Amino acid sequence: MRFFNLGLFLFTTTLIVSCAPVAKFQRIVDYSVDPPDKTTQTKQGVSIKMKYIDQDAIKNNRLYTQRVLSAGFLTTEVSELKSKDVYVSPFLGKLAFDVTIENNTDHILRMGDARVVYVENQSMDGPVPALNKPLLMQSAEDHPVVLHYRTKGSPVDDAIASSWVTALNKVYLSNKLKIINDFGMEIFPHFSASGILVFSVPPEKATGGKVSFFDITTKVDNAGNPTEKEHFDFAIKANERFFRTLGQETVEITSEEYNAQ
Repeated sequence: MRFFNLGLFLFTTTLIVSCAPVAKFQRIVDYSVDPPDKTTQTKQGVSIKMKYIDQDAIKNNRLYTQRVLSAGFLTTEVSELKSKDVYVSPFLGKLAFDVTIENNTDHILRMGDARVVYVENQSMDGPVPALNKPLLMQSAEDHPVVLHYRTKGSPVDDAIASSWVTALNKVYLSNKLKIINDFGMEIFPHFSASGILVFSVPPEKATGGKVSFFDITTKVDNAGNPTEKEHFDFAIKANERFFRTLGQETVEITSEEYNAQ
């Protein structure tokens, strides 16, 4: 009887352990202008204000997303196709900022004349240029889901891939969406403009760096030719947070606890 009880105890213990919920760990990185009092900079009548847009904010903002019909997500068997609506965005998986530029000069500020780049602290690859609409249109075909369907080659897959490209293109071709560094962006004297600023840098891999605005025209001659230009630098700080989820409970943990998993 003693051996039976011992066996029953070991079996019960094993069953409890095997049924226990498994802890899940998550690393979340968001960004902020550093220091916080430098989110707005003003030089020679031009003010630039920057704020990071996190990935959840992109997902939940219909200005940044477009609904697409996903037929049996990542499947090619017609018999398995299950239609459902999902929302896609060309800005997900990219470093994005909300930018407002105020022009208090006496001339039109043409953003097509400026250059905006992101420089990673720990990268030797050089500056990453901000995306404009033509570059975003090119990147639509490089979306992982689109590439997956294109490699299959069936009519069904090509149709799905095309629908995703169309949806991605609709986002930034919308008249409501403004890309602050787009070639056609013009800010009239004593007016301001707001828009999104996007870089092909995965947020989860970035370590921080700076966003630089080059060749912002602050003064022109009588013929409208630039005579003075300014350069704006915004230091970007990466803020890491770590979480552990066990069952229904999620708690924030230290980086040491996360690395020890």
